[in-house]
Amino acid sequence: MRSLHFYRECNDSRVTETSLRERKKVQRRDALVAATRALVLERGLDGVTVEDVCAQVGVSPRTFFNYFATKEDAVLGHTLDDLSTDADVQRVFVAGGPSGDLLQDAVLVLQDVLDDPRLSARDLDELMALVHREPRLLERHVFWIETQRSALEDLLVRREAVAPSGLDPAVVATYLMATFRAVAVTWVAGGHRGRPSDHVPRVVAQLRRLATPTHPSAGSSS
Repeated sequence: MRSLHFYRECNDSRVTETSLRERKKVQRRDALVAATRALVLERGLDGVTVEDVCAQVGVSPRTFFNYFATKEDAVLGHTLDDLSTDADVQRVFVAGGPSGDLLQDAVLVLQDVLDDPRLSARDLDELMALVHREPRLLERHVFWIETQRSALEDLLVRREAVAPSGLDPAVVATYLMATFRAVAVTWVAGGHRGRPSDHVPRVVAQLRRLATPTHPSAGSSS
């Protein structure tokens, strides 16, 4: 009979293999983004093809499209799984957890997204420079934002079916995207201090104050 130690070793081996695959995936994604941006800076957006990028990195177009839908997405760094959260985080959220409070739990999902190591000050600076040079990229970025909002809404719809809150998933998804944007603005204004996710509590607190009606004190005049 095989021991528990044997199964733990097998499990550890699978985890190690998965981690290695994920690291390679991230490295390839970063290489594709770097190559696309360098070529666009050199030749302009119209002067670069997916084949050019693939030749630079040493991969096939099929591999490229496993990561990005278009060359514009590669410039922007928007992979097909952007704003996706850890599978365990999603499972807990859809099941109605971890706290049972929808907005509190949704903010935890947002923090998980903002902990993505791809969200760096250098990456943001490069992105802004490219959008300034190629204004057409802004249109694709707006499309990406709506795609991510829709993905969040789908996650919220799934949770609502299990743990009804009475809140409209479309409204909550829009609120989360606005929070995402506000956190990014705050992070940049603060000189990129810490991680973007560090600014979530302060931003959420301010948004909640904004949404809470204020009443004049009893001694104030009408």
